[in-house]
Amino acid sequence: MFAISVFFEIDPAHVRDFMAAALEHAGKTLANERDCIAFDIFRDPDDDCRFYFHECYTDKSAVEDVHNKTPYFAAFGERTKGWILKREPRVWEHIG
Repeated sequence: MFAISVFFEIDPAHVRDFMAAALEHAGKTLANERDCIAFDIFRDPDDDCRFYFHECYTDKSAVEDVHNKTPYFAAFGERTKGWILKREPRVWEHIG
């Protein structure tokens, strides 16, 4: 299994728009990618502008060769480009 975590800080003026775009993106990913095991979105309870994505896939190829090349991945990036103040992605390999 392969996981991705992404921490976001969003412009306060676009928090609602970002949430809608993020939920749409996660929904499309789960509906269309059989190798996506989970795609969860969290918001910091102490800061409405901070979000965390936790995505799990069967393997690294499911991310690099499939997910990152989908039209909805590109559309999410384009749609949210001006809203994201900070983005910190990390990748994780399952160890047990």
